[in-house]
Amino acid sequence: MALRESLLVYPLIESAHVLGLMLFLGPILMLDIDLLGKDRRLRYPPWTVVFGLVIMLGTGTLLFYAAPVRTFHSIWFRLKIGALVMAAVNVIAFYSLQSKRKSTRVFALISLGSWFAIVMFGRLIAYDWYDCHPAQNEFVRWFAQCP
Repeated sequence: MALRESLLVYPLIESAHVLGLMLFLGPILMLDIDLLGKDRRLRYPPWTVVFGLVIMLGTGTLLFYAAPVRTFHSIWFRLKIGALVMAAVNVIAFYSLQSKRKSTRVFALISLGSWFAIVMFGRLIAYDWYDCHPAQNEFVRWFAQCP
């Protein structure tokens, strides 16, 4: 609770989360664009992906810790986690089927769609449109596992 109410710490953690996302997602998007056949010849150092992932995971955990019950019951958080799982499965499938070059464009499109969804749903977590209010419809209350 104190983290959420802090005047400076919470915004700094959010900013660091976005910085980590930028460091991680920039190279991923460039790789996806290359796989689609739109070679931009832009290369990022490999450490940016690892550094960005570490920052994202650390700050994401802190952001979740700031309001765990509200975040856990957020439809947007659940959709974001689903998109993260889809992105992870896509990466595992890509590297295990890497010899089949015809499917690389499909993997790139799934990756781009997953990361677009992750960023969009992550941004929507801040809003309470679908929080557990008594006035919400039954589907929202069921999906969010409202008490």
